[in-house]
Amino acid sequence: MSSAQNDFYSILIRESMQQQGYRAIGRRGLSQGVSYFHTRDRRYLGSDIDMSIWTGYQIKIQRMMVCIDTKNKLLHGDTVWAEIKLLQRSGLSPDEISRQLLNQMSDEETASSLQVITTYNTAQYTIYSIDFDSTPVSKTFLYTERNPLNGRITKSLLSLSDYLLKRYSIQLTPEECKQPLLTAYVNQQVVYLLPSRCLRVGLGLGKDFTKENRDKISQIREHMCLNPEDRYSKVKTLAKLLNNDNFGIETKQMKVVAKQLPVPRLIDGEGCVRTWKEYECKKLKHNQAAKLEKGNWAMVYAEEDFDKANTLADMFQKASLALGMLIQEPQWVEISTSSLQSYLSLIQSDINPLNCQLVIVIINDSGLKPTLKSLLDRGGIPSQFIQSQTITKDLSLGVYSNLLKQINAKMGLDLYRIEYGTRLRNTMLIGIDIVNSGSFRLIGCSATMDEGFGQCFSKVYKQMAQGVKTDEAVEGVIKQKVRRGLMEERIGKERAQIIGGFVREAMARYKERNGVMPEQVMVYRDGTGGQGLKQQIEAVEVETVQEIVGCKVLYCLVDKNINERFFTKSNSQGIGNPIAGTVIDTDLVERDGDRLFDFFMIPHKAMVATAMPVLYQIIQNTSGLTKEEIEIVTYHLCYNYFNFPGPIKVPMVCMYAHKIAQYALEYRIIPNEALSGHLHFL
Repeated sequence: MSSAQNDFYSILIRESMQQQGYRAIGRRGLSQGVSYFHTRDRRYLGSDIDMSIWTGYQIKIQRMMVCIDTKNKLLHGDTVWAEIKLLQRSGLSPDEISRQLLNQMSDEETASSLQVITTYNTAQYTIYSIDFDSTPVSKTFLYTERNPLNGRITKSLLSLSDYLLKRYSIQLTPEECKQPLLTAYVNQQVVYLLPSRCLRVGLGLGKDFTKENRDKISQIREHMCLNPEDRYSKVKTLAKLLNNDNFGIETKQMKVVAKQLPVPRLIDGEGCVRTWKEYECKKLKHNQAAKLEKGNWAMVYAEEDFDKANTLADMFQKASLALGMLIQEPQWVEISTSSLQSYLSLIQSDINPLNCQLVIVIINDSGLKPTLKSLLDRGGIPSQFIQSQTITKDLSLGVYSNLLKQINAKMGLDLYRIEYGTRLRNTMLIGIDIVNSGSFRLIGCSATMDEGFGQCFSKVYKQMAQGVKTDEAVEGVIKQKVRRGLMEERIGKERAQIIGGFVREAMARYKERNGVMPEQVMVYRDGTGGQGLKQQIEAVEVETVQEIVGCKVLYCLVDKNINERFFTKSNSQGIGNPIAGTVIDTDLVERDGDRLFDFFMIPHKAMVATAMPVLYQIIQNTSGLTKEEIEIVTYHLCYNYFNFPGPIKVPMVCMYAHKIAQYALEYRIIPNEALSGHLHFL
């Protein structure tokens, strides 16, 4: 579809959706995907949850096809202003209120969890700060207005309260005029919002909500998750509505040919080939079982949790037998009181980082974990935190077995080894992901160090966001596009240098461990961002990596944020999800060559709701591997993630890269270099 055709259909679809009562949320065009939500279609979930679900659609135009998917947003019942007032009444200071609402843990500017939708124009924003020194009356700006009759432009100084009255006919109450302001950024410009006219989007205070309100989470999931048949029906309904407007849109869903990839086989500790089913049924011991011998690991607990600590040690010893692990008595570190200072003091005085392989910390307050985790990280000791209330003898051994598997992986040891064949001998895999965090980005990188792809070298880097100055003569939309293009170019070049530095260090580590450099490097690049940054990856990043490694390279972009959904249809079972290992590499893809190509994959088992495919794009390939070999390897790598007993959505190096970046963000640290060879961040 040409650009003109794309624009034509974009206008028609937007007007049709608006006529049916839908509003567009977001600032992307239909080529990237636009979310439409009905102005009246909000379903209240009841007073016990005090939230509502706003249902809608995501529409994307691609290659003469209209891609439609359902979309939901979860909105809080109270405004952000009501939340602020509640916190003020509890005696919190402005800084404490900001940190709590934005889910920040220090004065440093970090990622905000506060997403809001305005009630007057239903636009969505990410809030980066709360300005308690300004009000809707005191905050003024230069307002530009064009006379529709003569085209004359006038400029006037307006307060935010005057602007809302003039633009939206909103008359603020005297109390609203005294409220602070929320600040967001749109196209590198500050936007001020009124808390009284904003509703929070999403669950809110994340982890605490999830742990303390599991029943609510379950209820919300039931309302938000659509099974394949319901999702298929809703998509078909909208397609018929659009077709009624004589767009010439075919309402039948496109039929594509898919193929099914084989489940991986395992190599056990004795070199014998085993099935994945045997591992699922817990018939295999760890390939490299951890040995926690007496005195070389510690268990830290409060005096009140003495019985819990003994129960945990006993259950670990019982569960370890089936895994082949050795669990002996730990160094017991008992805290007299469960205060943060007591934990800090005893850990620093009683645990020697040189003689301790692992520290298990039992806590009854999740708020203690960030500070204690940071302390142990700085000491270079892998750690495992367990909530005391979860430790009981009534739990099955399977729960304790899963904890031991995580501990085994954190200590740098393989749980199992997948059979990849000789074509991947002397190959290094690299995973890259980006986590956005306010004024900076965290770049997570992970590279395999062995032929079994179980041992990884992982690091995280901090990249500051940068503004770009442009010629003041460039006006309006053109100026914004120029600024955005220059900014993406600068970010892309700097990011390529950062990633190149990691690759150089990973290559040296690989040679130090194996005695030779890898003959082949396969990069799975997640967190690609918008189209401009994708172009930067192809133009700069790939070339940078190729020059450093000096060997065969495969570069694959990984995109999880796509609109495409795939369904199976049968007379006996109706509409359903494709099974794990389903691949589509024809018809819908943009490139289908033998060397450079795209493919959709559903690597995971969709147990709830509709399966979400992942798009893989091979943009550089000198590996010599066939298309089928690349697809199978990519699928099998989704099984190689040691923190989940089955395939995940992306190759494990991508997940490890994401996990270490999230770890650095959550605990406000760049992880200790001494831990870079361990999966300590799981």
